[in-house]
Amino acid sequence: MHPPHGGQPHPPQLCHGPLGEADGLGFVFWDCDFVSDCPAGSVYLGRPWRPEGKTAVLDCRLGAHIAPEGFSPWNDRADTNLAAFAEAGSNGPGAVPRPGWVHALTASQAAELLTRARCRCRP
Repeated sequence: MHPPHGGQPHPPQLCHGPLGEADGLGFVFWDCDFVSDCPAGSVYLGRPWRPEGKTAVLDCRLGAHIAPEGFSPWNDRADTNLAAFAEAGSNGPGAVPRPGWVHALTASQAAELLTRARCRCRP
């Protein structure tokens, strides 16, 4: 992940909400550049590290190395029904339509999530 270029008014953000809670935020990536020299389609944006794992990617630029599914299930686990993956406003070669289990947030849903993340992650 690299900071955006071209005089962006703010640095990229990663917010980590409370873990171990079904209603926690999980990881929220906002305004980030995901770049790599890894092979195309070989990197996932997230996976449920716990049954309730969550990752949201908002307004990010995604390189070709991002897998088309975007997110990965955790092996053969069947207890990830509380896990959630969401994306909104992504662009770049790795920003492609995701499977139905990845939530495509509307602009207003993404704004609400970002507001919650900022409230929890900034003093």
